[in-house]
Amino acid sequence: LEFLSAGEGQMPPEQNNATELTSWKEIADHLRVNIRTAQRWEEERRLPVHRLGGERGRVVAWTAELDRWKKAAIERTRWWNNARLLRIYALALSVVVAIGAVLGSIFLARIARKGPPQTYYWKDRSLVTLDSAGREAWRYDFPETVDPHAPIGMWIGDLDGDRSVETVAPYRPVLGGDKPMDLRCLSEQGKLRWRFAPQRKVRDRSREYAPVYHLRRFRVFPSPESKDANWVAASFVHHWGYPCQVAVLDNHGRLRGEYWHSGHFDDLETADLDGDGVHEILLGGVNNGRQQAVLVVLDPRKVSGCSTQAEGDAHQLLDLPSGTEKAIVWFPRTSLNRKLEQFNFAYEVAVIGDEIKVQVKERMGDPQPFLIYVLDRGLNVKSVVPSETMRNFYLEMKASGKLDQALSDAELDRLRREVRVIRKQ
Repeated sequence: LEFLSAGEGQMPPEQNNATELTSWKEIADHLRVNIRTAQRWEEERRLPVHRLGGERGRVVAWTAELDRWKKAAIERTRWWNNARLLRIYALALSVVVAIGAVLGSIFLARIARKGPPQTYYWKDRSLVTLDSAGREAWRYDFPETVDPHAPIGMWIGDLDGDRSVETVAPYRPVLGGDKPMDLRCLSEQGKLRWRFAPQRKVRDRSREYAPVYHLRRFRVFPSPESKDANWVAASFVHHWGYPCQVAVLDNHGRLRGEYWHSGHFDDLETADLDGDGVHEILLGGVNNGRQQAVLVVLDPRKVSGCSTQAEGDAHQLLDLPSGTEKAIVWFPRTSLNRKLEQFNFAYEVAVIGDEIKVQVKERMGDPQPFLIYVLDRGLNVKSVVPSETMRNFYLEMKASGKLDQALSDAELDRLRREVRVIRKQ
């Protein structure tokens, strides 16, 4: 028989020098690998296997020759010389690099991407918002320089329940006068979504009042129609006259109701007073006809009409139906107020826990003494608390002979008893 080498055509070693192996199983067992590995070593690493009768003949190998090959392979071969291993390594490295590049780009994109606005500041005529990292999210330019000290504030949050952040911002120029003021809603990217300002003309028995109106207060409160959306209530006062419009807007800026008042509302709050899941609108101000501080409560689902004045009152607004107030609270005037002023004024309303606190200013100039009327959520008066300024001013007025007595507990009790509550709904 003619023995042919699979690799180099060498003659087989003498049988008395080694054990003859005549199958792939015996060869693999001797090398302590599986058959497929032994066959791959023959193809890739020239494992000394011979065949009888040509390329497809029976395999034969000798242990001595396999042992020499194995020893030489151990001494010669390192991982960097293994072409197959290098291919696997290169492929794995490419995958790792690609994944790293993708993750790196995502990470860098997140770092570079600005988040939604969290805070803000005013700069001349620009509203500048900052994200949670203190980076500028966007800036919005108003037509003229805005008064940054106007006590109106801003609102930043999800107005319509779409998980994006809107900003509701007042526009009040520094020198307002007869310049238009409005309320604007800006998107998470700082684009104008909607804008609102009163456009209606109203009149009393002597004159007509056309826009412009000045924004005094606004509040964002839960929508009475959708648990995920919010509505907006805002009060606007005529720029030289007394009419005041209370506008109720939905999250799209649509006017859902308007109430007109013969006087000013300088504060506005919202709270669910009766626990029915709907926030009422509480408005503190003055009624010009009665020359008296007033608190008006509205149901946002039923806002229309105007305040009703006394018969023949020149301040009665015309061409409007009677107002849909849920309740009206009238606050009496102190002897100090009657002595020095034409009216008292409810200028701050706060709902804290189970109490409604209404600050009523009894003097318009400095110092500004005031009373705090404490009501429960049913609008029942619990107490009347004077400010320290009020007590001291009473003492000064008594010392100067302008008042007969200091502020007494009897006077405070009279004021509490004279609070008048009208419930209409």
